[in-house]
Amino acid sequence: MAEPRIITDPVAARRFATAGNARITLKSKVSGKHFTYRIAKAKGKPGKPADPDLFFVGLLTGPDNGANFSYIGIHKMGAIEAFRTTSASKVPSTADSVKAIRFFCEKTIRGGKIPEDLEIRHEGRCGKCGKTLTHPESIDVGIGPDCSKIMQKEGKW
Repeated sequence: MAEPRIITDPVAARRFATAGNARITLKSKVSGKHFTYRIAKAKGKPGKPADPDLFFVGLLTGPDNGANFSYIGIHKMGAIEAFRTTSASKVPSTADSVKAIRFFCEKTIRGGKIPEDLEIRHEGRCGKCGKTLTHPESIDVGIGPDCSKIMQKEGKW
């Protein structure tokens, strides 16, 4: 597995998190607690296209960091709440892990800032396609060059 990388640019953090297939770790510099999430773009169903602004958020809850994610809620671009749990959430809305992703969605994705007490990491894989990143500039932002071009065409870059 690639070495985790810290994202320090709020624009890069937003792009990475909303690329469609991001795995992101948030760490509090105050408490030292950290949580790893999978933020996946909603997929459409036959005859019903996906909402391009809807993302499902899962929390890493087991030892397999490829498969042990439990659904905790949704992030919807432009919604009143940047993140919210739903009736299907596997973690209560009062859990620290939910508070952390809500904080990130409100302050970084929506607010465009990385708070001083928050550290944002990615695992060295593209936030859109999941391929291992090898180019230094791609590693810095968490998006590979091909996916970056696709995101530019989609107006998300």
